[in-house]
Amino acid sequence: TQRAQVSGAGSGLVAYYNFDDVNNIGADSAGSNTGTAMNGASQTTGKVGSGALNLDGVNDYVKMNSITSLKKAGAITVSAWVKPNVKWSTICSSCIRPYIQSGREFGIGALWDGGNTSRLYFGYDTIDFTSVSEPQVGSWTHIAFTYDANTNTVIYYKNGIASSPKTYNGSLIPDLGSIFEVGRDPIDGGYFNGSIDEVRLYNRALSASEVLDLYNFSGQQIIQL
Repeated sequence: TQRAQVSGAGSGLVAYYNFDDVNNIGADSAGSNTGTAMNGASQTTGKVGSGALNLDGVNDYVKMNSITSLKKAGAITVSAWVKPNVKWSTICSSCIRPYIQSGREFGIGALWDGGNTSRLYFGYDTIDFTSVSEPQVGSWTHIAFTYDANTNTVIYYKNGIASSPKTYNGSLIPDLGSIFEVGRDPIDGGYFNGSIDEVRLYNRALSASEVLDLYNFSGQQIIQL
């Protein structure tokens, strides 16, 4: 019996960034969409595995090419571990190049207006989860969003616990030709200040039990060899 690195949560994983390779921070462990660390984005101690992405909130981010395998997907899951240093944070985003002026983008993030309003958003048209608590400053929080076009539902998970589903009848799937970035919103100019680990994109909506598996995932599992 030996311990080995495994990805967790079954099939459909199209991009996976664990930030464990200090020499290639943006490595995609699930495919070929490896990113480039920009403006001093660096490695820090990870929540899972040996490393996480460290961002200064000024201009650091990791830039990837388009994730074209999501173009025709009828469902999607985005998940990550986050440890923000401040309350306004963009976790990851996929800006649609032809529509930058119209503000169209796919992304996930946590926003705080400086007052009493906090918001988690997901998708092109901003599906808000204002009644749930945002990731806590200075602490690791696991967040995930799932979207299923068959049921037109979006679900937000915090630390493996699901919110009430929200109905959405539009399209949440990134357009072909979009870029994907971790730690920056290319339209609004927001940068993440803190640490990000275990960014995953799936071409299906994970079940509640699978999201819980990601929350409990330690980076190693015992397998029989």
